[in-house]
Amino acid sequence: MSYSCTEKLWKPIIRPPRHYYQLKDLGNQITMIIDTVTKRTDFEIVNKRKLTLQCRYTLNKYYQSI
Repeated sequence: MSYSCTEKLWKPIIRPPRHYYQLKDLGNQITMIIDTVTKRTDFEIVNKRKLTLQCRYTLNKYYQSI
């Protein structure tokens, strides 16, 4: 099965390969992306099958203060 060029770009984001890592391995929670300061928030969700999912979201630091 061959992937198109665009599939190679979005596939690791939408469905990344499973890896085992510690939260500290993700690096700093506050980072600079181009010229924007962002803050990563990590959290857990338990799904209907009682599996714990590690989740995160990243916000522009500007919106954190509003």
